[in-house]
Amino acid sequence: MAERNHLTDTLALAVDNDRKELDAVLALTSSTLDLTSRTVKSLEEGLGVAADPEAVRVQHRVAVAGALKERYHDKFLRLCQPDDRVFTVKVAGMLLNEVVGEIDWFDLAAHYISKVAEYRDDIPAGF
Repeated sequence: MAERNHLTDTLALAVDNDRKELDAVLALTSSTLDLTSRTVKSLEEGLGVAADPEAVRVQHRVAVAGALKERYHDKFLRLCQPDDRVFTVKVAGMLLNEVVGEIDWFDLAAHYISKVAEYRDDIPAGF
């Protein structure tokens, strides 16, 4: 059994317990899934072949993981810059940058995809 990433769990817990942020993350996840689905469908039509369902699941996770990482990386960078002239702000920025690098964005994406799947019929079970 894989060891849990506590930074990922902490971020998920914080988001899950903040209604406004959770709603924003679920909307981001849902819109990213829609965009990825349209892209896959367009490719299938252009190539004339059906995409492998597992490859589609992976593509969805990659897209959602990227969207989540971009969202939080940008939010954290607004808090403090790693190149700030004030030592404590600079160190805080450096530490936040390291933390962002340690979060398992694919695990976080799977967490929110499963939450979105609870209210959308077009996402297969066990996604």
